Amino acid sequence: FKMAVLSTLSIVGAAAVGLVGYVYARNRDTDVRVRIGHQAFMLLAYLCNMRAPAREHFNREKCERLMGKGNVAAKDEKRVFCEDVKISDNTSVRVFHQKDLTAGAKPAVLMYIHGGGFTILHSYSKDYHGLCRKFALDAPLVVVSVEYRLAPENPFPAAIHDVYEALQWVTYTDHPSVSLAGPAGARSISVGGDSAGGTMAASLAVLARDNIDADLRTATKPLKIAHSLLVYPSVNLKDTPSRAMKDAYILTPEIMNFFYDSYLGKLRDQVAQDIRVGAIWAARHDGLPPTTFIIAKRDPLRDDGREYFKTLQAAGVESRIVEYDLPHGFYTWYFLPAWADAIRESIADIKKYALKA
Repeated sequence: FKMAVLSTLSIVGAAAVGLVGYVYARNRDTDVRVRIGHQAFMLLAYLCNMRAPAREHFNREKCERLMGKGNVAAKDEKRVFCEDVKISDNTSVRVFHQKDLTAGAKPAVLMYIHGGGFTILHSYSKDYHGLCRKFALDAPLVVVSVEYRLAPENPFPAAIHDVYEALQWVTYTDHPSVSLAGPAGARSISVGGDSAGGTMAASLAVLARDNIDADLRTATKPLKIAHSLLVYPSVNLKDTPSRAMKDAYILTPEIMNFFYDSYLGKLRDQVAQDIRVGAIWAARHDGLPPTTFIIAKRDPLRDDGREYFKTLQAAGVESRIVEYDLPHGFYTWYFLPAWADAIRESIADIKKYALKA
């Protein structure tokens, strides 16, 4: 009982710190507001010891119940059109765009791939529904959120097959909503994702550049990506200093290994340098699309993003990295000022590279 009371007081206290700081800085300096939000959250995380459960206690159903579902036909969806579309036996997508969007606005497409360690969560999870709705509201974009098969029931390479199939669909479909972004084969497409989704977004950029499919065979139709948005991606399986991080919240090294084992299984060593698992293993990195990195500093995957950013820069790829002093997962935490800042940074680069392509 005492622990419950202390936890409650900790949450209320941290929330109060964040709220007071946000209101105080509201009309002053955005960076100050973001920094206050960072510190308020870290205080909350420290006091409440917000860590992922040990792998033996990990429960997909409880996690997904906690995340909830975003309603396609929500009553407040006055400004955003939303529709679920089944594109194959294995794959579906959730499409978003402003209800008054017209082809005259020359929108780009953002194909977004949700995170969850290849093992949990969905395109319809409430956080991802809200995130994609935000993208559609704040930019002239047609947003296509991909529902892919999850491990361990559907291990590697099922997920990368599904997102590759989704990219083909986005590129060539005549679906009315996607056609707002131009005729088949001529659309400007940004591919983004967070965590496992960022991992696959990075791999798709390599596959599209090299004109190969998810089976590493010559593609039947060419695919082109105008911009990549990589939010704390994993790009290899090797150990890095951040993967030994002892103060990681939400995603711990132990849970990360559980996700890898669930997705890759006995193939883990065999595919460790497969470009569909880690884009950093591509034979070359020139010719990849402009890439935006959103990185969490208190994240076991921090060094993956930093290393891949340096790799792309060395190859002459136009790229930019933005880091936040927060843990893995913050990209869907709407209560943080840093979330709004990260979305603004993301949209700015989508507009810069995809809308002009």
